[in-house]
Amino acid sequence: MFQRILVPLDGSELSEKAIPVAAWIARASGGTIVFVSVVLPPIEFGTYTPERTIPLKPSAFKRREVEANSYLTGVINTYTNELAGINTEIDVTAGAVSSGIYSEARLEHVDLIVICSKGEMGLKRWVFGSIAQEVVRHSLVPVLVLQE
Repeated sequence: MFQRILVPLDGSELSEKAIPVAAWIARASGGTIVFVSVVLPPIEFGTYTPERTIPLKPSAFKRREVEANSYLTGVINTYTNELAGINTEIDVTAGAVSSGIYSEARLEHVDLIVICSKGEMGLKRWVFGSIAQEVVRHSLVPVLVLQE
């Protein structure tokens, strides 16, 4: 049924609560779990003319990529018991978080996204938005949203 399951992780304990649920689904369907972390892309500040643009240190982006890769590898090691017998993959992508998640879902040909939501309400949700809500709205595959 679900052969490829995407689990976006941001380094928080809340996001990791999706791992046991995704593992249960993957085990039941014989699927693979793809763990993804989205990092901020390298950006430049200033006007759009080359002589007035200030590039950021390229090492800052590489450091974020390495840290995200290390984190995802650590997650697989930490959840060894829950992930026993399940194929896992890791992927680090750059960009805006919500669009990075559903873009990765498309690129990785996943059948399901399992994501946790903080369940923010009111003004906080209106001001900051909800990543889970954006993923649900734009994803082409089913999204299982787990509430805190």
